Amino acid sequence: MQDKFSLNNRNFSYWEHDNLIEKRDYIIVGGGLVGLSTAISIKEKYPGASILILERANIPYGASTRNAGFACFGSISEIIQDIDTLGTSEVEALIKRRWDGLRLLRDRVGDTILDYLALGGYEVFTADQKSDYNDCLTQLPEINLLMERSIGLPNCFQKVDHSFGMIHYESLIYNQYEGQIHPGKMMQHLKKTALEKGVEIANGIEVTSYEPTSAGISVSTTEIDLNFESSKLLLTTNAFTKSLLGDLDLMPGRNQVLMTKPIKDLKLKGCYHYDKGYVYFRNYKDRLLIGGGRNIALDEETTDSFGLTDSIKNYLRGIVSNIILPNTPYEEDLWWSGIIATGATKKPIVQELSTNVYLGVRLGGMGVAMGSLIGQDLADLV
Repeated sequence: MQDKFSLNNRNFSYWEHDNLIEKRDYIIVGGGLVGLSTAISIKEKYPGASILILERANIPYGASTRNAGFACFGSISEIIQDIDTLGTSEVEALIKRRWDGLRLLRDRVGDTILDYLALGGYEVFTADQKSDYNDCLTQLPEINLLMERSIGLPNCFQKVDHSFGMIHYESLIYNQYEGQIHPGKMMQHLKKTALEKGVEIANGIEVTSYEPTSAGISVSTTEIDLNFESSKLLLTTNAFTKSLLGDLDLMPGRNQVLMTKPIKDLKLKGCYHYDKGYVYFRNYKDRLLIGGGRNIALDEETTDSFGLTDSIKNYLRGIVSNIILPNTPYEEDLWWSGIIATGATKKPIVQELSTNVYLGVRLGGMGVAMGSLIGQDLADLV
């Protein structure tokens, strides 16, 4: 009979068994923004708790380090669309949670470390979207009152005249409270904070299943016979959660992203939303970042597989050349993809799934805004 603690034909020592495989109070599956935030929040409530984060990759790569770095909480067309489907009161609550999540993140990490810049955000309307623009303009006073009720910010959205070189530019609506961050620095600091509080992080270990025991939860991994025990299990793997839980209202969505090389005299400053938020772009210093476009190939992009496609890449290139930087030469530097999670509703799933098992997923593409607060919610729930 194979020894219980053999790994790749190597028996565990007493010291490894005592330190690595001892039972924890909490095991968190997923070391991204939500997982780290959950661990930090639990440690703030219960400093003596033993917490182990299991992350399958060397770095969390779903969306936490692959997003565009928008510190946003909803463009005006998105908010109007959400009111039509969710109702005013639910949208107010959702916006408040996004704003509270951003404040928690900024308080926890600090604006300097985040590279936070309050440059504002713009929704772009091209000439063929005039009716959408007029609809937003008509409802702008009402939406501003909603924003003031939900998060206490007056005159959030404003009609502005502004140009950064677009040739098919029709109109812009400006959100003065939107900002941008550096996701890599955010994650590095959260990991450092978690480790300083005594959280253990094990990279390269993928969880395959779990089951209840008389003392809590047993967690199985892809490593041979390497199982973990905990009193409580928290699942924070967002778009990848269906590999553990098949029956879940969650759909993965792939977003492809381009970062250019530095562009001389780049006039673009701030965060920009286009085509109901399916396309987004911003400056990072003197570079242009643009991503999204999955709405032109929804079936293909409803996936949790990373990758790049010519159709999306060429679509984004066309927006750069025709809308953002007409008659402006630029060079591509990096392409990458990230995976978000959506569902039938934009409300995140935060719940006790079964005895001693908790779930915090489906951030709807608003991970930067929601991740810290979901972690706090999970800490309160357990």
